[in-house]
Amino acid sequence: MVQCQKNLDQGRHPILITVAERTAAASTLAGDVGIADRIEILDIEQFVVLNLYEWRRFETADRRETASRLISEYNRIVDEVETDPSLRIVLG
Repeated sequence: MVQCQKNLDQGRHPILITVAERTAAASTLAGDVGIADRIEILDIEQFVVLNLYEWRRFETADRRETASRLISEYNRIVDEVETDPSLRIVLG
């Protein structure tokens, strides 16, 4: 939650992405530090699905490639800002 608070202090709107089993805990922690109403908490499956639907050029023939690009971008962000590499998505 420290990073979320830093982002809020910089005028950003944090989106916390986690596994479904940890969304309730993340929400509780956010509430404990008084930022629950200022951040978004999504489980990774919701995040991926929302992004796939949002992409207008997401054609049936391109689903695998589009999903692969989305996951690669997500993993790049994890590598850049997270300390826990287990948050990466592994295909296959």
